Amino acid sequence: MFKFKTRDFDVMEITPPSSPVLKEKLADILAGSERWNAVVESVDPQTGTYRILLQGTLREAFFEERNN
Repeated sequence: MFKFKTRDFDVMEITPPSSPVLKEKLADILAGSERWNAVVESVDPQTGTYRILLQGTLREAFFEERNN
């Protein structure tokens, strides 16, 4: 069973851009969340650069505190 640890957020911050690990961690967060939403903060049509804010709530059954 998937368990998301809060330290996984730290891993995401230091993971190289576009890495498979980052993609996997994001998928894990969504899979373990009971609700989520995304807000598009900006899009630059000339460069294709975008910024998205992802916010949600992890399911309690899938969540482990940092000290575990």
